[in-house]
Amino acid sequence: MAKSPSRVAQDIIDLISNDGVEVVTILWKDFYEIAGRKRLEDTTKERIKQELRKRFFLCDYGQSVIMVGKDFHGQNKVDY
Repeated sequence: MAKSPSRVAQDIIDLISNDGVEVVTILWKDFYEIAGRKRLEDTTKERIKQELRKRFFLCDYGQSVIMVGKDFHGQNKVDY
């Protein structure tokens, strides 16, 4: 079942937090699985990107992968 952009963003943030990394690279096939979708429209991708931005994370969509990283330095705790 398709997840909301907000839920997708939180799942990606959880992935980053659980792995203890600053940046994560996600293959498109894995991103579709996280999103619970078989394909994503441009508007949905933009809304996911906006949700991540609200939580101080940067997102960029490439041809093969999606990169998401923290937009804050070090171990600073931010309320997502």
